[in-house]
Amino acid sequence: MKIDVDTPARTWPLNLGFGVLVISALTFFCWRADRLAGTASATFDEAAHLYAGFSYWRSADFRLNSEHPPLLKLLWAIPAALRSELEFAPRDDWWQAREQWRLGETFLYDSPVAPALLLLEARRVNIALAVLLIALVALWAGRTWGPCAGALALTLAAVDPNLAAYAALLSMDLGLALFATALCALLAEQARAPARWKFALAGVALGAAAASKFSALAVAAALLPTIAIWSTLEGRARATPLRTTTSIASTRLVRLLLIAAVVVSVSYLVVHTADWPAGLKQQLVRDDADRFYLDGIISAHGWLRYFPEAIALKTPPLTLLLLLGSLVALRQGRRWTLLDATFVLLPAGLFLIAAMASGIDLGWRIILPAYPALIVAASRCATLGQVQAAAVTPRGRWLAAAVPALLLGGCLVSALDARHGPVELGYSDPLLVDRGRLQRHLGDANVDWGQGLGALHQFLQARGDPAIYLSYFGNARPAAHGIRSVELPGYGQWQRGPAAAIDPLQPILVAVSVTNLQGIYLAEPETYRFLDQRPPLSRLDGSIWIWDVSADVETRLRVQELAQPVTPTF
Repeated sequence: MKIDVDTPARTWPLNLGFGVLVISALTFFCWRADRLAGTASATFDEAAHLYAGFSYWRSADFRLNSEHPPLLKLLWAIPAALRSELEFAPRDDWWQAREQWRLGETFLYDSPVAPALLLLEARRVNIALAVLLIALVALWAGRTWGPCAGALALTLAAVDPNLAAYAALLSMDLGLALFATALCALLAEQARAPARWKFALAGVALGAAAASKFSALAVAAALLPTIAIWSTLEGRARATPLRTTTSIASTRLVRLLLIAAVVVSVSYLVVHTADWPAGLKQQLVRDDADRFYLDGIISAHGWLRYFPEAIALKTPPLTLLLLLGSLVALRQGRRWTLLDATFVLLPAGLFLIAAMASGIDLGWRIILPAYPALIVAASRCATLGQVQAAAVTPRGRWLAAAVPALLLGGCLVSALDARHGPVELGYSDPLLVDRGRLQRHLGDANVDWGQGLGALHQFLQARGDPAIYLSYFGNARPAAHGIRSVELPGYGQWQRGPAAAIDPLQPILVAVSVTNLQGIYLAEPETYRFLDQRPPLSRLDGSIWIWDVSADVETRLRVQELAQPVTPTF
């Protein structure tokens, strides 16, 4: 018997169980993301992004960080821009030379406001954007597949450690994901029930995406086949001539692009609109010596298999299994229509293909704009079998809310089990690879983005705050986190902290960021391989590993040699 999946779609979400689920899921997500936001040290780009946004508000000059459009930086910097005690007085030679890294690092650590507070306020803006994204994913899934699918999509998104990680950090990929998802969801709604405001909002979403990150061009490129298929299906239903259908499709695309252009122009205060194509050109012709890491190999060119492997290793197994079930069980539950696939699968698939072809293998975060659509696709499994039919009964309604609640509870227990701080950024699928071995396969923002100084301080504080040998990857200041250290070769750090004295009567500890351990950006990638062969004392939050070398004279001597003297690399 065929189940009418649309019948319960308008009434079921109003029951108490669904309301409790929504509040619980979003509360859990906010708690998890805020915990990471409050403990993670500044990741590699955050200080530069934050100060760039601050400078936009105070000077209306977009010279800093022009390789990324300004919208998200403007949003993140609102709390800082509203603080009267923060003056905009950049060092003139750095300002003229566009030294965004030095200016950002100085702003974060030498301002009258505590760096942790400056970061937390900006990060909470990003968490708010992530909450909007999760709500949008749930609404899109519910409108496409029915209320049970909406509840499942809400839960999958709320418990996803990757979404929590990139919500808690100033990552442009999450903002791009929000606007790309809004674009596809609004166009899907426009196809179901046309309204001018929906189409206009879709254009605004496209513009916001383009004003957030230049990879939004891949989103815009996916619009061409998406709109063509949508218009063709609509034309066939109305028996419209092909020429008219083509004209309608072209008109829709042009109108969306025009609205988007206005939004981009406004984000640059109109008078600086030319900075957008200039920034795009800078990205396309940049000669940065990017290095990528996969399965123990360092490359400057990337791999086609990188993102499929990253998705497999970093995506929660339940999400992957449900996505596979949704794509395989085509004849079960609410069936895929061509229109559903056009808005849910086509743009996400094209974005993934573009990411694979780009060769810019900087981490799972690059495919984040396609990820919400994959969750929506996975949520179709809620319509398989008799699940949807059971949801119309009173007992079934509570059951449909209880199952996601159990998933929430399990993820809460897992999150609380993190002994040395939040581990969301270094999450790995436990069925495929143990978290302690993820660094054998993936690097960069998949594991270590410079976020681990808070976890390191917590570890050292429990041991009496000893001075340590430290090789840190990132631009944060270890001393600002209460860490006394002797520096080892690393990557980043404009300002060296005061050298500490190692007490030979205490345990001699060596801490190395995973990115440096892998040697991705070091002149000598093998620098720390002698430590990699030894089991660490602790992996902390996953981004920094620590060894006790007190009893190993040879290893201790090698570490001391590395410390004489150290010139930070950038």
